Amino acid sequence: MFSRISKVDRINIQIALYSSFIQIGDCQFIDSENDVLAIQRRSDVMHIQEKDFKDYPLFQSYPPLLPIVEPVVMNTNHLQPFISVGAIKISAVSASSVVGIGKTDHIRMRNRVMHVRYISKNKTGVNTLPEGTIQFQNGVLPVDNEK
Repeated sequence: MFSRISKVDRINIQIALYSSFIQIGDCQFIDSENDVLAIQRRSDVMHIQEKDFKDYPLFQSYPPLLPIVEPVVMNTNHLQPFISVGAIKISAVSASSVVGIGKTDHIRMRNRVMHVRYISKNKTGVNTLPEGTIQFQNGVLPVDNEK
């Protein structure tokens, strides 16, 4: 692997979360996995029998790593052994992502998210959804044509 110096004058990253990487300089391999199980309900009561990752088939399987079979033709000319960056401003890096300044030979990233929302009936017997949830009718987003 070709080695060089990565120089960053200033980098400003507000948020870096959930298996994210900030890599300055060359590296051989980055491997990031992020599994998220988000359970939302309208209740102030903590349930003793909460679900776990093992209860969902999504988190039990792994996608196959397929080989890259396309030929890659690349010509490089490293006149100087430097990567020089002035200033970088990034709002957020999240969920198995990489901010990379330099060369990385192999990157493998995986992000699996399962959202579970429990719907409860209100006092009138009508199903209610958590705040901020859009309700679909027959799988179609309702459209307001009265404008």
